[in-house]
Amino acid sequence: MLKLTSVKLLDNLYKKFKISNLDDNFTLQKLINRSMDLYVHNDDFRKQGKGIHVINHLIDEAKKLKIKRLSIETGAGDFFLPARKLFEKTGFTVCEPFAHYKKDINSVYLTMLIDDI
Repeated sequence: MLKLTSVKLLDNLYKKFKISNLDDNFTLQKLINRSMDLYVHNDDFRKQGKGIHVINHLIDEAKKLKIKRLSIETGAGDFFLPARKLFEKTGFTVCEPFAHYKKDINSVYLTMLIDDI
């Protein structure tokens, strides 16, 4: 399971979301998971270049914060091949495990030096 540690939300919009969904037990986590599932599996959302825009935005934000390296872990299986291709297309290269990760046959580790862009 992946935990997002920082997500910017529009306060008023989030308050309305919380109020409108109290009775339904529909959480932000469920909304994000359903949205990501649609994005991954529904052809109306896929192959439109939106993933590249998101990654490029993250790279731009990292530059503003003077972050020198971005690294990510993703799956090694065929299911994750589109994600690996997307990250490689945006300049990430395969690397050794980083941070708390250890070698795992089910994982692929990718990194990018911001200065190299």
